Amino acid sequence: MILAGTTTFGTQGAVDFVSRPDSVEKMLQEIPSSGSEMKPFEALLRVKVARGVPVDTELVALRLR
Repeated sequence: MILAGTTTFGTQGAVDFVSRPDSVEKMLQEIPSSGSEMKPFEALLRVKVARGVPVDTELVALRLR
């Protein structure tokens, strides 16, 4: 897993997103299933930052590799 943002706050928001079971479950539901094997994918997230703290993260796009 590689997590990266255009700023430190963006990266922090991405880490927070994948650390929450509910957001990961929601993201995985967007991936078409093809058996039990997990295919590589990329996810684009939008991180809202307020006063230097990531306060909201949403899944914008998902692409299978």
